[in-house]
Amino acid sequence: MVALALRSGVSGFDPTENSGHASAARSKLSYIIGISWANGKAAAMLVAARVSPSTACNSDNRWTAAGCNIGLDMAELNEIYNTKLLELAALMPRSERLTTPDASVTAHSRLCGSTVTIDLNLRDGVVGDYGQTVKACLLGQAACAIVGAHIVGASAAEVRAAAADMRAMLKENGPPLGGRFAELSVLEPVRHYKARHGSVLLVFDALEQAIDEIEQASRSSTGSGAASTPA
Repeated sequence: MVALALRSGVSGFDPTENSGHASAARSKLSYIIGISWANGKAAAMLVAARVSPSTACNSDNRWTAAGCNIGLDMAELNEIYNTKLLELAALMPRSERLTTPDASVTAHSRLCGSTVTIDLNLRDGVVGDYGQTVKACLLGQAACAIVGAHIVGASAAEVRAAAADMRAMLKENGPPLGGRFAELSVLEPVRHYKARHGSVLLVFDALEQAIDEIEQASRSSTGSGAASTPA
């Protein structure tokens, strides 16, 4: 992914409509756009935006991450939107859908609009194949990229443990992840921005549901077979 910093003048834009501040007659809108290339296609996504108001406005001139109502200053942006995350998002692995998945699940964040769809094949409790379609913010893309790079060969127990560890790291100030999914520790700074937790955890929400569905189908199939066996 390549990040481009662009600026344009916006006339008659009120950046404080819901903030309780006075309206600004003229403001400047700065924004960062991330552009990623995958399979020969380019996709653009608004990463963050900032309104630089006129003196008539009392706004604190902070950045707002696109899709979520959180304020970030430039130091905070540099902390979470770093080069490593840009590289991960640009190299999204397992981006092709599976033709015959054991389960397909779509997870959606109503807060920021991110959507992740995964296809999963599980054999004897181990991930045999995996595909994903990701329409998420940079942080959600990075989480999906890391999971996609390491998930094949992981056991269902490993995936569930990683999901629990990821939630603990973000929501309970838990330690960085170790093991197969240790690279997810790059997202540790996101713990300070609750509005981004949902997007980062979407891939695990989808994975846990997919594993549950596959295991439930296996139990149902085994139970049906046992019930039909003559005494």
